[in-house]
Amino acid sequence: MLRSAIFAFGLVTMPSWLAAQGIPSFSDQSQSAGLVFQHDPADDHLAGTMDGGATVGDFNADGWPDLFVIGGGTADRLFINQGNGTFQEQGQAWGVARQHRGTGVIAGDYNGDGWQDLFVTSFGPIGTPPRDGQHLLYRNSGQGTFQEVAVAAGVNFTSALPDGFSPVFGDYDQDGDLDLFVCAWFVQSAGNTLFRNNGDGTFSDVTDQAGLDVYPMLGFTPRFVDVDGDRYPELLVAADFGSTRYFRNLRNGTFQEDRNFLSGDLAYNGMGSAIADFDGDQKLDWFVSAVYELPAPGYPNGNRLYRQIGAHRFESLPAASGVHDGGWAWGCSALDFDHDGWQDLAVTNGWLLDAQWLQEPSYLFHNQQGNGFQEIALLCGFEHRGQGRGLYPLDYDRDGDLDVVITGYKEPVKLLRNDLHGTSIHWLQIQLDTSSRSNLAPNGLGSKVEITAGGRKQTAWIDGGPTYLGRGQLSAHFGLGAADRLQEFKVEWADGFQTVLRDLPADQFLHVAAPQPFQVEDLHQGQSSEFRLQGLNPWEFAFFLFSLNGAGEGPEKPLLGHRHLGLEEPIQVLGGASAGPNGVAVLNLAVPVNAPLVTLSLQAVVPRGQNGDQSVLSPILHRPILP
Repeated sequence: MLRSAIFAFGLVTMPSWLAAQGIPSFSDQSQSAGLVFQHDPADDHLAGTMDGGATVGDFNADGWPDLFVIGGGTADRLFINQGNGTFQEQGQAWGVARQHRGTGVIAGDYNGDGWQDLFVTSFGPIGTPPRDGQHLLYRNSGQGTFQEVAVAAGVNFTSALPDGFSPVFGDYDQDGDLDLFVCAWFVQSAGNTLFRNNGDGTFSDVTDQAGLDVYPMLGFTPRFVDVDGDRYPELLVAADFGSTRYFRNLRNGTFQEDRNFLSGDLAYNGMGSAIADFDGDQKLDWFVSAVYELPAPGYPNGNRLYRQIGAHRFESLPAASGVHDGGWAWGCSALDFDHDGWQDLAVTNGWLLDAQWLQEPSYLFHNQQGNGFQEIALLCGFEHRGQGRGLYPLDYDRDGDLDVVITGYKEPVKLLRNDLHGTSIHWLQIQLDTSSRSNLAPNGLGSKVEITAGGRKQTAWIDGGPTYLGRGQLSAHFGLGAADRLQEFKVEWADGFQTVLRDLPADQFLHVAAPQPFQVEDLHQGQSSEFRLQGLNPWEFAFFLFSLNGAGEGPEKPLLGHRHLGLEEPIQVLGGASAGPNGVAVLNLAVPVNAPLVTLSLQAVVPRGQNGDQSVLSPILHRPILP
């Protein structure tokens, strides 16, 4: 509230650092871009005032981000990007213009066919009372239509009462397909649910089986993201009334709640969620939006930024960090809006039932190079007042900087275009492609991207970007400041193999496909064959294994972090080799002249990390021995 008064009387001027670098400037392009829609929810259920979700996705795979917006009571909308700075509403044609009490939505390719699908939480169709079992799963046909398949897929139902807020896709069990977690807010519904993808278009509720103690948890926003570097994502849930949860992934299909993950106070009313490396130490930090000035003595007020200080350990930063006051905050996202190489924060807020939050502006927190944040929204034209609920970054005009969509309760959708200009504003955007690798989740979910530019390293995690009731653009975006080239670019894929590129120009959209890491030449009796494993760290050692009994869940190996080999026993070692400085290990093997004409099932393994917890196992190859 104080911030509103300060700006209203013109008591703040442009900071000198901002003017020196060029002015980040936002402008409202909602009307001119054709993004015209008024949220009009049904008011016959308790969650109605918390509604207002949307998700960004490229539903026609043309490289331009589209937007699906929930109506809440009026028909949902699908805005297809026309590639010229405008959108066209095509919800009816695509089969998603449904009138229902929708709340949250997430986009993701759940069936691995290369097309992004939609999961929508819902309290049921308009015209009937709110009821359970009404969530929606839209399967993208790849031909400009969606088919609703939630019942057949087994994800329409999460609780015995109507409930459901933010959903998220992620590959928690590292089998290459997208699993689903759905948040529920009402304690009595016990509806926070984990669905495991069965790989055949269906899901199974494994909440109890996975060891998730989700009661009582008033869940708002979940995230699957690898915190400790073992590539198995943890489950982080921003939740209301002090019930935020941190679940460690035990790498065996189960989770364990870590109640000691945080030193300091917890955001009491956890709502939205953002993850990024906010202090430049290459560790993942966690921001949770919440309510400021909550009239409850003894409870911490406002947002919280949790700085990672070690594996599964965070500290809650004090009010001096500059991000505690975000109003009655809901949606939030991390983004580098001015391309200085530091992740900033955007937060939207409002609450209809309290007069002080009726016209509170949305917030834009500028990162002071790891030394706290400064709020500068109105200085930059980041103008939104009212009942903000969702906030979603996207580069809708593909000019390199991130724009922002804000959705609100009973409000029009707002598109704020980033008109960044000036000096030192180079950038890079990355899209990951895992379509040729069945053991990797679609679109590179679970991967980590590291770049070095201008002598400084930056890190991003591809976790799907979920926030309150939706998600932003599925890509890694980096501001590079004055650096017009990258010294190094590295992707660590979700299976631990790496792609490294060097000396790249800035200011480009980079499409990176995951290569096949394990390659074996044809095996002939009496001839030498090359076994090649790429994507390793320099000088790492690889073992090459084989089985005559095919692939399957093999024995658990403690030295590999208790991972299971992918070969049936008995398993034998063909040999080993060290990777060179290029990260490639090569084993040349002579096939005996009298070797039997059988098929070998092959796997390469690389021990890595403390107690092998970051070890790497290759996909299985099958090679017959030929005459």
